[in-house]
Amino acid sequence: MVAQIPIRFVIAFGVLALSDGPTGPNKPQGCEVGAEVPAFYVREITSDRPNLAVCLVCKNGDRPVVLISVRQIDEQVEQLLAAVDRTVDSHRAEGLRSFAIFLPEDAKNLKELPARLTTLARDRNLSLPLTIPVESSNGPASMKLPEDVRTTVLFYADKKIAARSFFKTGELTAEKIEQIAGAARSMAKATRGGTTEK
Repeated sequence: MVAQIPIRFVIAFGVLALSDGPTGPNKPQGCEVGAEVPAFYVREITSDRPNLAVCLVCKNGDRPVVLISVRQIDEQVEQLLAAVDRTVDSHRAEGLRSFAIFLPEDAKNLKELPARLTTLARDRNLSLPLTIPVESSNGPASMKLPEDVRTTVLFYADKKIAARSFFKTGELTAEKIEQIAGAARSMAKATRGGTTEK
């Protein structure tokens, strides 16, 4: 289990207040900050058992996680994945984890994705899981991932979203990528000492 995250911790995007948040009709929904990340299945393309349906939200448990949702692969997305992967590797002992879910535009793109993701993982030496959705091409419907952005980055711990960033075409710069890596490092440090390996 992850120990209670401090009420406030500093990440690259500023100071973020974490609390149980409102309940009832005003409770955060979808991918809003404070919303709970639902369990959902993906197919791991880059793993020892490719195409196996697995719930990585369940597998990662209460650990701090960086979830990256990608609608179109480009050089900036590849750099983001590499930066987050390096950050996770250097903070794995603190419980930090990550995975990426790729949301293809249509069935043709979905069919071509596994080979492309396998090549991407090999070329960039990535160890973080690269996945495709099981339930639909839009990923977990209950998370309401925005369809008008190319890349969504969600930071969550204890299965609750702590921060999020959306990037449209051309917005994912080297500076933003470093901010995301810095946010992941800060989240790992904020939860340090509260994780247990499984």
